[in-house]
Amino acid sequence: FTGRKGRKKPPFPFPIPIPRFPAPLLTESNAACRWRTSPAAGVSSPGCGARRGPASRRRCASEPRPWEVTVFVRSLFASQPIQEGDCILQLPHAAQLTQHKLPQEVRLLLDDDAVARAAAAKVAVLLMMEQRLGHESGWAPYVTSLPAKDQMHNMMFWDLDELDMVRHSPVYDEAIEQKERIRKQFSAAKPALERFPHLFGEVKLEDFMHASALVSSRAWQTSRGVSLVPFADFLNHDGASDSILVYDEEKDVSEVIADRNYAVGEQVMIRYGKYSNAMLALNFGFTLSRNIYDQ
Repeated sequence: FTGRKGRKKPPFPFPIPIPRFPAPLLTESNAACRWRTSPAAGVSSPGCGARRGPASRRRCASEPRPWEVTVFVRSLFASQPIQEGDCILQLPHAAQLTQHKLPQEVRLLLDDDAVARAAAAKVAVLLMMEQRLGHESGWAPYVTSLPAKDQMHNMMFWDLDELDMVRHSPVYDEAIEQKERIRKQFSAAKPALERFPHLFGEVKLEDFMHASALVSSRAWQTSRGVSLVPFADFLNHDGASDSILVYDEEKDVSEVIADRNYAVGEQVMIRYGKYSNAMLALNFGFTLSRNIYDQ
């Protein structure tokens, strides 16, 4: 999809295609890639990644490999055979949610405050704005499928009794500090956001916390800054995977390269990072029964 100058509500706010699962994958008429949803589960999932394979084995443009979203949790499964080295997702930087997509007048006000100008905070503000737009958002297929606050288990949502269970772990102090940091960012940003009620409506801490939790669990840091990469975070985490999200500066795209072969029906996994269970619980809201990065 492309947006054109003069159109009132373009599908995307810039002349950039939506994420490429290289090929026409996001169409229900394409039998090789069907999106299956249920009212209970919705569509989405955490994470993304890929190892950059040898150039001779990469197939970003020539041999696309599709996905399908299942009715289970937010997961992606191979709907065609995938081979190691295949490019399985590619998204231009211009189609990602970054702080630079904020209206300039909002961004400049946030930049005036040392706390509110944090990149992750500004991406959270952008996400709040797009979530308020809902189906009118240029990123509607993505933002409307992200988990609601009551579906998230990041430690910033834990109450004091729940946090007390990990009081003797270093992650306890990190969770307390994270909560306080988010509150300070909200307090710093609120006066600026309240000047744009047509963009943000009523500015509430709970909405900022929700957006911040989505950013902390789904965004990536690249050489271009903090980005939400639509649909890349529909991939689930496997700490043993060598597949990670990579940014190609020459092509100005983020992409995922398969680190192994996948048969039809297999869940496709990537590694969010080399995270211990403490860090997974803090920022993502889950842990692994066997984590090779636990000390």
